[in-house]
Amino acid sequence: MMKKTLPLFSMALLTIGLQAQTPTSQTPSSPQTQSSPQTPSSPQTPSAGMSQTESQTQEAPKKTTEVTAELTKKIDTKNAKVGDEVEAKVLTPSKLPDGTELQKGSKLVGKVTDVKAKGKEDKNSHLAFSLDRAQTKDGQEIQVQTAVVSVTAPSNTASAGMTPAPTTGGTGGSATAGAGSGTSGSAGTAAPTPSTTAGSGQSQSTTGGMLKHSKDRVAVGNMPGVMLAGSSDAGTAGTLHAQDQNIELASGTTMILNVSN
Repeated sequence: MMKKTLPLFSMALLTIGLQAQTPTSQTPSSPQTQSSPQTPSSPQTPSAGMSQTESQTQEAPKKTTEVTAELTKKIDTKNAKVGDEVEAKVLTPSKLPDGTELQKGSKLVGKVTDVKAKGKEDKNSHLAFSLDRAQTKDGQEIQVQTAVVSVTAPSNTASAGMTPAPTTGGTGGSATAGAGSGTSGSAGTAAPTPSTTAGSGQSQSTTGGMLKHSKDRVAVGNMPGVMLAGSSDAGTAGTLHAQDQNIELASGTTMILNVSN
């Protein structure tokens, strides 16, 4: 009996030993669960969130106020120099995005930033200027950022010194300006602008085209062959180009501006 009991007892001990080893053999698998350090992928979520907020910030449009003003000093590429003062008078009361009121008669002041007169070899002319200060009627002066989106010269400019358009029809002025730019898109933009703005009964006046993008070019009203170009430079309010002539912006030239501060 003792001899039979001993083998049974030893087998029981072996079974218990195997059962004791089974959990220990499973324990190595637990380190595999620690492969969860892949959770550091969660930091990618904030970075993705940051890029979204940045893109939203870039897409947020800048608030501007449309202001109508007119030049009070003539600018002529024949004798203008970089640094010459440019001054315009506000024609209609406006309120800037921060609440500042520009009453009728307030001033916008800047300077000529680039100028090139027509020459013997290069017959194209070029003019760029800024309007970076606003002077209210109560004497307050504030820094502003302006972009010229439309220019219309006085209605007598074409007959005074500019080459008249070949036709006097409603689309004559815009067609000539479109040809001067060399881009059919610009002509299309300026085409709907032949609304009469002067009732003098002399020659029909055309309103300048409206810029919608910084890469646009539109015709300047009553100045055939002169184009207003968009600009992405914050220090430039308006840029004009002309072919085969100098650019003469007379006092009284009307401008539509987008102003922000």
